[in-house]
Amino acid sequence: MVRTGLALIALLCLLPGCVSRKLFIRSSPPGARVILDGEDVGTTPYETDFLSYGTRSVELELDGHRRLIEPMDVERPWWQYPPFDLATDLFIPWTIESHFSFDYALQPYGPSTATMDDARAAYARMRETLTAMDEAFAKDVASGEGSDDGDEGDDTDAGSDTGTDTGTDEPGGS
Repeated sequence: MVRTGLALIALLCLLPGCVSRKLFIRSSPPGARVILDGEDVGTTPYETDFLSYGTRSVELELDGHRRLIEPMDVERPWWQYPPFDLATDLFIPWTIESHFSFDYALQPYGPSTATMDDARAAYARMRETLTAMDEAFAKDVASGEGSDDGDEGDDTDAGSDTGTDTGTDEPGGS
């Protein structure tokens, strides 16, 4: 009887335990680009296996919709804390499923849904672009590159050392 019990325990130790960890990300509307922890991984609906629990970053992008950036908490179940995780990962002979599903509703983006913050951000971007353009133009004018003679760069001084003003250095000249 003891031998049978020990043999059964030994057999159970040889059987692999398994935990299936899956992450599901869905969006409404579907087809959004999924960026998980800074890496472009696919489009919604998205499914992947994962190895560790914790807070992850998810970004969803879809044309015509606001970009969504949120933390995603993948909480560790009680049976994945030590010493229970040893039993569930190695000794239990059936598969334990640890699946997490996250659903996101993407907001349409357009003039009717734009907020005052969106308008302020667009105005700030426009002002930065105009300021940079003004500074670049002023720099070009100060260095003489902003003239309208059709030359670009420093080519205006290239012909001054060739002696073309006397005509003696040109081939075929008299």
